[in-house]
Amino acid sequence: MLKIHSFLGRIKEVIKRAFLDSYKSCVMITAYTLVAIIIILSSDNLYGKGNQVVEAYAKVDSDINTFSPVEEETANEAQIQADELDLNVQLEKLNQNSSVGLFGSVITNGLTTTYGADINTARQNMKEDMLETTTELIQAQSEKREKEAKLRLKEEKDKEEAIKIAREAKQKKEQAKVMALSTKTRKSVIHLSASDKQVLQRIVEAEATGEDIKGKMLVANVILNRVANDRFPDTVQKVVFQRNGSTVQFSPIKDGRYWSVSVSKATVTAVNRVLSGEDESQGALFFSARSRADKSSMSWFDRNLRWLFKYGGHEFYKFR
Repeated sequence: MLKIHSFLGRIKEVIKRAFLDSYKSCVMITAYTLVAIIIILSSDNLYGKGNQVVEAYAKVDSDINTFSPVEEETANEAQIQADELDLNVQLEKLNQNSSVGLFGSVITNGLTTTYGADINTARQNMKEDMLETTTELIQAQSEKREKEAKLRLKEEKDKEEAIKIAREAKQKKEQAKVMALSTKTRKSVIHLSASDKQVLQRIVEAEATGEDIKGKMLVANVILNRVANDRFPDTVQKVVFQRNGSTVQFSPIKDGRYWSVSVSKATVTAVNRVLSGEDESQGALFFSARSRADKSSMSWFDRNLRWLFKYGGHEFYKFR
């Protein structure tokens, strides 16, 4: 901005000089023209009235001198106008002044000769200053956009990092919750005799054929929950083979599947986990496969027991 302001000052000075010189030239030409006219009109008396010619020249010189205050006043006004008006308005005013009057072409030629080089140089300097200023603005805008892009990138990275931290915290919280639940549902280690352990494995295999590890574990939990409950016998073997009259407690005992199954590795794993204390049965004492049970048995379950949950093909119950 300082360069542009300095350049405009130089242009205003050139215009001021051009305007003043143009005005002086007009005055001088007008004065000498008047002298020539007076001489021509008084040619008949030229030799007889030499004193009058001298007086006429003196009068013209006096008239010329009277314009000095006017020139100074005009210069002051031009300076004030140059400060207030736009550069283009001053140039237009200069062009109008140079084209008015009988001797306009002469004045224009004179200005072109005298000030043309200065004006062209000033215009070239102005173009260079404007180009430099434009380049600086473009560079500043480019740097600003680059900074904004870096800031956005940093914000995105910070946001991704915050999401990652939140996700990890959530995972840790869920893991802690699972561990707490596991601790809550884990009982003390259960010790069984070899015969009871074998019985438990076979009844789990027979009752939970086709179930996953958890389904097998739930069946084993029910057997052990009965062993721990006062309403049932106190050993695995007695619980599995318990009868009420002719009614058995587990269908594989009735149809013989208990003796025909082969215990799988998955069943062995499920039983071992239950014996180590894992229990998610919610205290269930009964289970039944509704799709394979007769209606009278399921009717008794629904009337007398409290339904807990369903997992796999079994529904689990306990006393009300």
